[in-house]
Amino acid sequence: MVVNVKPLMPDHAQLWAVHMPYPANGARSSPDRWPDRWTDYLAQDEVARAQRYRCAEDRARFITARLALRGLLARYLGASPQSIDFSYNAFGKPLLPAAPLEFNLAHSGSYAVIAVTQSHHIGIDIECHRDLPDRDDVAAQIFSADERRSYDQLPESARLSAFYRAWTCKEAVVKALGRGLQFPVQSCVVALESDKPARLIRLGEDSVAAQHWRLHEFSVAPGYSGCVAVAGAGDSFRWPGLNWITLVDLFRGLPPSQDGARLEA
Repeated sequence: MVVNVKPLMPDHAQLWAVHMPYPANGARSSPDRWPDRWTDYLAQDEVARAQRYRCAEDRARFITARLALRGLLARYLGASPQSIDFSYNAFGKPLLPAAPLEFNLAHSGSYAVIAVTQSHHIGIDIECHRDLPDRDDVAAQIFSADERRSYDQLPESARLSAFYRAWTCKEAVVKALGRGLQFPVQSCVVALESDKPARLIRLGEDSVAAQHWRLHEFSVAPGYSGCVAVAGAGDSFRWPGLNWITLVDLFRGLPPSQDGARLEA
């Protein structure tokens, strides 16, 4: 089935997800079914990044996520996947300055997610829940004083989900800002209450600026947290559900890679 992207509307984001179950179904014994052989669709810097992964499964997931991003942007722009020419800001965020699109990519565990919109800075994050032995120490480093007080008041059974909720919300905001690790994540303060919608309380010392951000949580599977953050969005901003795609469907009908190969099942 060919993936058809709908035109982007103002104050509207489209969210996409792809499952990356490596290794599965004998993939370890059938490397030709892994995405490594489709790196001709990628730029040289992406291939170099992929090669730095020592674990074959992690490398396959990275390649799959980048292929999904290129395939989707090709659909939106009516271009070939390998013609997408990314620029990067000073903090490494990929951009398409000449295109009327804002986008962001994240992947964790067996899933990759992509958010696309028109005229708003957007960031997305997803995290697979892991019971980190030093979780409380990490929380002390990334939480503000107010967040840490709220976190410490939670029962132990609620702390894991609260930790990853805060982590993904903060990371999505920082990615939308395009500031990377240079931004002090403690100054991005989010609500931890599980019974209320995710929201940004304060950005730095500015609680007014935080009112112009919209956060949207989503779930790809049990044991995962996900969040999208959009800057400058009003109450009318719309979040549709996740659109699930496969690489084969996404690349079906798109131009072949530079060596003439097509991504097939």
